[in-house]
Amino acid sequence: MYWARAAELARLYPKDCVLMVAVELCSLTFVRGDLSRANLVATSLFADGAAAVVLGSGEGPEVVGGFSRLLPESYEVMGWEVVESGLQVRFAQSIPQLITDKLGALIKDGLASHGLKAQDVGVWVLHPGGRKVLSAYRQALPIDDRSYEASRSTLREYGNMSSLTVLFVLERLLGKVEGKVTGVLLALGPGFATEGVVLRW
Repeated sequence: MYWARAAELARLYPKDCVLMVAVELCSLTFVRGDLSRANLVATSLFADGAAAVVLGSGEGPEVVGGFSRLLPESYEVMGWEVVESGLQVRFAQSIPQLITDKLGALIKDGLASHGLKAQDVGVWVLHPGGRKVLSAYRQALPIDDRSYEASRSTLREYGNMSSLTVLFVLERLLGKVEGKVTGVLLALGPGFATEGVVLRW
């Protein structure tokens, strides 16, 4: 994830700050005249957005590191097809069930690379892919109410702005975390991929 790369740059230059800017223009994937269920769902769910984070010495959580996991042979699950009229969205109806069945194992494997278990995580900064996706998170992982509500309210107010939506969720959680806590910032991506960033307050 771009945030993990930005954190690596910040560690390389500890006397400086790194400005990370993320912009997602999801509306560009709208294909006029495509009345498929996937296109209509994407149009109603996705939104354009922009966010920025300053990384360096100072207040806020420490970025410990990141991890990426891809579910094998999941090309057809999520992504876009390049067609004459633009980028045609591809969503499988199985996404919520995949999260329930497979996400937990992917995350546990990613956390293990940092010597952590899901039970060690006190704050989950979740990419709110949709209402069903949020419910599936809770079945797959030990998500606390505070983390769930931050993602749910972000989805309700802004929609799914693709990967940077987690930065809006993080903003809601920053002032609510007390003491020494481990957190995970989690986003979902094309194919069926998950990108995680381990945080430490």
